[in-house]
Amino acid sequence: MFKVFSEENIKEAKNKKPLVLYYSENGACGPSGLFFVIFEDKSAYCYSTFYKKSDRVLVDKILEYVPQLQGLLGRNEEHPCDPTCMKGYHLLYLGLGNHALMHHLVYKENLEFDIRGFKTYCEQMCGERITDMFNEVEKLLK
Repeated sequence: MFKVFSEENIKEAKNKKPLVLYYSENGACGPSGLFFVIFEDKSAYCYSTFYKKSDRVLVDKILEYVPQLQGLLGRNEEHPCDPTCMKGYHLLYLGLGNHALMHHLVYKENLEFDIRGFKTYCEQMCGERITDMFNEVEKLLK
């Protein structure tokens, strides 16, 4: 089951290995500001930087515990990404302001510019519907 990042569960992510990280830029087609992470244990966590109730302090903690996200969230001036955190990851542009990092263990080159194929692949990987993540985050933070 996926979880929405919160103060109560953020520490769960600290020692997990992220396999897939996704971010939709604010204003992008699709769910603006949404990001999610699928970890090696198949758990998935999501949050958004877009909605009114988004907690900037929590986002900073998420970036601390999942440093690979620093390369996606467009906050590089505040949180420059340590290149060692990015070793083993491939950056994918999925089109229309949507980006992903995929660990080499799960990377599929043919997903570049294919947001639909990427989402399907992620759903198969973690057993969760990506649309459900989007809806849950929107409901909590809007």
